[in-house]
Amino acid sequence: MGPTARICGHLYPEAGTRFAQSFLCVTLDSNALHDLAKHLHVAHVNPCLQNLPNTIKLIAPELEDVVNKKKLGNKETTVMSEMKTLGKQKIKSFAKHKKYARGKNENKYIITV
Repeated sequence: MGPTARICGHLYPEAGTRFAQSFLCVTLDSNALHDLAKHLHVAHVNPCLQNLPNTIKLIAPELEDVVNKKKLGNKETTVMSEMKTLGKQKIKSFAKHKKYARGKNENKYIITV
């Protein structure tokens, strides 16, 4: 993909100054998929490119909800979870929904490794 590729109607990387992007590549055990889905749902991500295998849909159907951009069914606005990579590296994940602390215009989330 070139520097002026269009993804989901946005021109990258120019859109990065207005629409934030984050890329993180980790290998997680399937047991972590529920926590990952919760993090992504609360952070209100907007997935553009995805290829969710049927086996993952069976293990963590809530991850499919994230990919299909379904709204949160509950009022949870923050989430913190701890996951482990297949290499046993601990990951702490923090996310907040865009409606959390309305006075702020940022939807920040942090993953620490």
